[in-house]
Amino acid sequence: MRDAVDALFAIAALAVAIGLLPPGVPVRRFAVAAVIIIVAFAGWRAWSRTAGSSTHEQATAPACGASLARDPAPAVGALDDVRTAGAPAPLANGAALSSADDVVFSGWLAGFAGNAPGDSACVTVDGVVDARSTGRYGLPRPDVARALASPALLSSGFAIHLAAASLRRSVHRFGVVVVSGGKYRALPKTIAFEVR
Repeated sequence: MRDAVDALFAIAALAVAIGLLPPGVPVRRFAVAAVIIIVAFAGWRAWSRTAGSSTHEQATAPACGASLARDPAPAVGALDDVRTAGAPAPLANGAALSSADDVVFSGWLAGFAGNAPGDSACVTVDGVVDARSTGRYGLPRPDVARALASPALLSSGFAIHLAAASLRRSVHRFGVVVVSGGKYRALPKTIAFEVR
């Protein structure tokens, strides 16, 4: 859908540009050049979205849920940051959340082989993979790819949202898992919050 909107915008911009041409400028040459530029740009955008990513920034929720089998090996990655949406600072372990808060978990995860991203990333609540979380996996992490000398990990970043309103009022322990082939591996680091 986004590509269709971009294409319509480009066509409208081209039509306006042709209408603004001063008299005597060959409209046909201008239109052909503009179409070539638009097609080249659209091709570059499509390529840049998928280059180096096995997940192509897939939404995480469809692959998350209690039906996944646990692989006992730990996940390779890091939970870098947990904060409420729009907050300037990360949440401390044990922080209180209001039921109106949207919690954002971010970091990076490698797939089971350790040298490429997995299928998706999910949040766990009290040790159970939670299907209510939404977000993106496959975000750019050039720092990880560079540090581990693995270009495939360029797209290993995640940003997962979980609405505190979807949780009962209590203290909960949260974690992050990587999903590959119907199984998941959990990062060892977890963090607790009290939902009020």
